[in-house]
Amino acid sequence: SGDTLSGIAKKLGISMDDLTAANPDVDPTRLQIGQELTLTRPCPVLTVQTTEIAEYKVPIDYDIVYEETSALYKGEQTVKSAGVKGERLVVARIVRNNGEEVSRQELSTTILSEPKSQVVLKGTKELPPLIGTGKFIYPVRGARLTSRFGYRWGRMHNGIDLAAPTGTKIRAADGGKVISAGWEGALGYCVRIDHGQNKVTVYGHCSKIFVKKGDRVYKDQHIANVGNTGRSTGPHLHFEIHVNGVPQNPLKYLP
Repeated sequence: SGDTLSGIAKKLGISMDDLTAANPDVDPTRLQIGQELTLTRPCPVLTVQTTEIAEYKVPIDYDIVYEETSALYKGEQTVKSAGVKGERLVVARIVRNNGEEVSRQELSTTILSEPKSQVVLKGTKELPPLIGTGKFIYPVRGARLTSRFGYRWGRMHNGIDLAAPTGTKIRAADGGKVISAGWEGALGYCVRIDHGQNKVTVYGHCSKIFVKKGDRVYKDQHIANVGNTGRSTGPHLHFEIHVNGVPQNPLKYLP
């Protein structure tokens, strides 16, 4: 449906009678696309100016403070303590003409609460080699093993399932090159890393991915987050290790 005279009048804040009077040759039931109308706005004969003293609260933004730490690699950051906004009480003089604000002057301000800085840790530790070391680590810390490698429900399960809450960090099991990162059907959002020596790892059902095809990653780098994408019954990481293109039991390679 298109515009109507009543809708145009309401949108512009003018009466239907004024709009009709300004367009005597227009049939209000037959408006055409591209048709031009004469618009009028009633102007007040007098300007009514009011002044009020208002009191209101205004948030105060917090700043961000960075601290260096050797517990993180260069380029990594994590929030040590979250920032908290402060608040101030403002008393202001507000002037309005015909109900519309035309000026505002702060007369006084009182700090009700000071903001608390957000502290962010920045890594200083040198990055490890961006190549495979030949030794793997568990890609999710503190995860629970819920499904093993082997036949399951009448078909082969080519990896292990590590249950953890959605958003838990997934880390590269070893250094290497990302050969794919994106949607893979039943595996949902998935990352594959080539570690050299004919070894490839697979990370399935991710909720978020932080690397792209062609990236070089180091062992223990945060590459994705645990999720429940694809064909999945709950948040977990489906993890595979392939050697010479053949899926292997990851538990034989993990510490």
